[in-house]
Amino acid sequence: MTTFDVGKIGDSLFLLMLGAGFDAHVVRQVHQERSGHISRFTYLKPIWQSIRRYRYPDIRVSWEDEQGHACELIGKWAFVMNVPRYAMGLSFAPDASPTDGYLDICVLNRGGLFSGIDYFRSLIFGRIDKRTDATVIQVKKATIESLSGEVPYQTDGDPHGELPIELEVVPGRFQCFVPKSFGISKK
Repeated sequence: MTTFDVGKIGDSLFLLMLGAGFDAHVVRQVHQERSGHISRFTYLKPIWQSIRRYRYPDIRVSWEDEQGHACELIGKWAFVMNVPRYAMGLSFAPDASPTDGYLDICVLNRGGLFSGIDYFRSLIFGRIDKRTDATVIQVKKATIESLSGEVPYQTDGDPHGELPIELEVVPGRFQCFVPKSFGISKK
């Protein structure tokens, strides 16, 4: 039996990740228009619609560091990761671990189609954490809010709501069996 941390927003929990911004807008569109099972092709029309409509409002992530100092990042996308990889094996936070007592947050500074393509290329090659316009931090608690318009967020691939949110890690909240081949250490 392996014990995993979870993220908590109010009374809701998430195990894998949270996305705020463009990706959450796409997820919301998929769920509003879906009928039946979802495949990768289900995302094509919502991605196209979102490329044309989404405006990339500013998103602020704020937290306290280990010394209690107030910190913040402002960007156009925010991803809260409890695991190192998500859809298609993309790694927004390569050092994220579901057993370390932290959530890893990746903030991407630039918005727009060409920036999104550029970020996607970096994610495919596992280099998002090497970019100067991307920041990855570890937190136990954080606030994520929009500074200029409505911004949706999604958890574990399902639409959840609109910013602002306060989130925190709940260490050891979820237990499951994990094959040794996954390489996740037990707590």
